[in-house]
Amino acid sequence: MASATLSTGAKARPRAAAWAWAWALPPVGLLALVFLYPLALVVQQSVRPDTGGTSVQPYADVFASEAFREALWTTVWLAAASTAGCLVLGFVLALIIAFVPFPGARVAARFIDVFLSFPSFLITLALLFVYGSTGMANGLWTDVTGAGEGPFQFLTTPWGVLLAEITYFTPFVMRPLLAAFSQLDTAQLEAASSLGARAPRIIRQIILPEALPALAAGGSLVLVLCLNEFGIVLFTGAKGVTTLPMLVYGKAILESDQYSTPGVAGDGTAVLIKARHDFGGEKPAMEYLAKLQKNNVGPAASTGKLAPKVDKGELLVANGDVQMNYAQSKSMPNLGIWFPARRSGKPTTFALPYAAGLVTKAPHTANGKKLLDYMLSRTAQNQVSEVGGGFTARKDIKATDANATALSKLMDGVEVFQPDWNDIQKNLPSYIDAWKSATDN
Repeated sequence: MASATLSTGAKARPRAAAWAWAWALPPVGLLALVFLYPLALVVQQSVRPDTGGTSVQPYADVFASEAFREALWTTVWLAAASTAGCLVLGFVLALIIAFVPFPGARVAARFIDVFLSFPSFLITLALLFVYGSTGMANGLWTDVTGAGEGPFQFLTTPWGVLLAEITYFTPFVMRPLLAAFSQLDTAQLEAASSLGARAPRIIRQIILPEALPALAAGGSLVLVLCLNEFGIVLFTGAKGVTTLPMLVYGKAILESDQYSTPGVAGDGTAVLIKARHDFGGEKPAMEYLAKLQKNNVGPAASTGKLAPKVDKGELLVANGDVQMNYAQSKSMPNLGIWFPARRSGKPTTFALPYAAGLVTKAPHTANGKKLLDYMLSRTAQNQVSEVGGGFTARKDIKATDANATALSKLMDGVEVFQPDWNDIQKNLPSYIDAWKSATDN
């Protein structure tokens, strides 16, 4: 009988194992479909360069990149410092809540659970509200002292990111610690206290050993979260702090371009003319614009709308008009002006002509002529840079105001070429067609 019973049990075990596998397969299959399969596609794509074949050279290029190494170091030291800060601060706060009787201790413990549900950018915005350049602390300082700005300017530095991460992630250490402390035998604490042990010794010899697993769990979680943190770095506006998530974001999102549409906007047509000049012909110019199209976010009918996108970080680069962009840069601190050049070549640009004239048989012809004469007069042209932030149309006038000096410095070393306007007038439609064909527009 005993052997029969064992035999039946032996048969039952494989059947139970089969049922366990049957129950496990659906969630495993779902995981493979929604996570592992897309991940496999990403890995597959990463070893297939645009030139074809299979290569690990992209990985070698990434590891050899100085930008990657700097971002990796920034990510690691910020994550390690934040984890250390969270462990120390979380341990102290958990000790106070768990072992120091005070009104509201239970509410504080419950608030930790609520705090864990907050998004990281919300905490960052709260810190900006208090310590930002125009926050409460700086506002109070300027009101009291009359100074032009407050002393709290650290939030856009690595230390601001570190403060925000410690503030946000400390509850992730406190939660497992509070759970561990709730399971601690208070009789040990009472016995140690009755034998004359002071608080530091009780913490070191009784509480800390019991808390080590919780500290390890909370610290590991915080370290992983800090290594992947994106929102805090983004919302603090710390442009000098580039972590790996920010580097990936910059490569995937911010390295995008947009230029106004050739044939629709004058500045867009200028992009086409400059490309033909710089690359020495239609074919190499179209090949370049076709490559540029991979990062292009779409057509733009207005050049003036592109600069605000660059300033806000929505675009890495866009085309523009020097005078217009110079005026915009005064209210857009993140807008930079530069002139493209071929490798080992000089930066180039050209003057896009704008014309003003009188319409035949239009009313008030005499007044219209007076207006044009005044606009080209020495008095008006002397004020073009000072008032309008632009270049004078007269070669006999040399402005010396601050705007003229800045514009002259901006153009220093830039070659101004003269397009063949007769050829452009004759063949512009074919230029536009070639651009549409190259860029699939």
